[in-house]
Amino acid sequence: MDTAGRALSLPGLDGGASHGADAEAARVRMAARANTPPSLLRALADDPAVTVRAAVALNPVFAPSADIRLVADPDERVRVLLAGKLTRLLPGLSGDDQAAAQAHAHQTLLTLAGDAALRVRAAIADALTTMPEAPRDLILKLAHDPMLAVSDPVVRFSPLLTDADLLELLSLPPHPGTAEAVASRAGLSSRIADDIATHAGSGAVRALLANSSAVIQEATLDSLVGRAGEHPEWHEPLVRRPSLSDRAVRALSRLVARHLLDTLVNRVDLSTGLAEELRSRLAETLAEPAGGHVSEADVLDGIRALNAAGQLNEQALLDAADSGDHRQVAAILAVSSHVTLSMLDRAVALRSAKALVSLVWRAGFSMRAGAAVQVLLGRLSPDELLPAGPIGEFPLAPREMEWQIELLGEPGR
Repeated sequence: MDTAGRALSLPGLDGGASHGADAEAARVRMAARANTPPSLLRALADDPAVTVRAAVALNPVFAPSADIRLVADPDERVRVLLAGKLTRLLPGLSGDDQAAAQAHAHQTLLTLAGDAALRVRAAIADALTTMPEAPRDLILKLAHDPMLAVSDPVVRFSPLLTDADLLELLSLPPHPGTAEAVASRAGLSSRIADDIATHAGSGAVRALLANSSAVIQEATLDSLVGRAGEHPEWHEPLVRRPSLSDRAVRALSRLVARHLLDTLVNRVDLSTGLAEELRSRLAETLAEPAGGHVSEADVLDGIRALNAAGQLNEQALLDAADSGDHRQVAAILAVSSHVTLSMLDRAVALRSAKALVSLVWRAGFSMRAGAAVQVLLGRLSPDELLPAGPIGEFPLAPREMEWQIELLGEPGR
């Protein structure tokens, strides 16, 4: 007998109303009743009407044979409803007398976790993410799902994931955003933090630094501060990071933009001596001309000698930037890009990201130097920075960069 035939001959239904909307409504009511026998639910699970099958999917009666049919239902909405029902029932299926129901729900959800429809897998992930009673193998399957909508909430919030699980996810991430999701977990251990700091991309490191509950060892934090000259997007979470060492605070004070230096000075955990030191540095910074004027007598002779010896390169600029020596950075950039200090000072005074990046390009350096120059000389905040292209290339066309440099020589424009 075909599906429609079975649906029309179900016991307990009025044969005179076996056609049309009334018949379907009657079958929906039968499928939704808590006292409907499992054998009848099994038959209704094959009903041609999706509303009937949906009612079976929502029925809390233990009917494994019906669930097995619905796992392969052609309408993903029915499978979503089935997944939702089983995840709601799962926490209450822990007693010995419920062992069969628990095993059935577990296996059915495991099957649905491999469903081709994203909505089905995402529904399971949303329901089980914070559930401590969730089956561990199911959580692991969801955490390794290649779709971020499924794996991300599980990786971020599931209490069942161990450090070993997280290290595996970092080693073989199912999605480019996995490392950032791991870095955002509450109470992250120093073991996982070290792995992220050493191997993960800039976005994940930034998420780690912004995660105030993550345990980051002092040596790891100092290492990240040492690399922060190349990553201005780390500056704000570093400045706000709890428990910074005095060494890290001093290093940051030479790197960060003026508004973040003010935040650093106002940290409540600074020693009296360090706080006074930073206030003096902030006062000096505020008293400087907007361009951070560099005297030729102080530095140009040394930089020109370095250039004559063939030692004036990008690393020299990055080293100077890392130490916070804005005068030396300015001189290196001016000599390497073959512009006068007054032209460079004009770019700094204008706080022009485009002009500063253009000078870095003229000097033959990369956007690593471009980021450092924008932060140190331009004192630009992260949202003001001109970022590198997708593969580290300059974000402006050569013709535009030449034009930016030409403008620096024309103060009247």
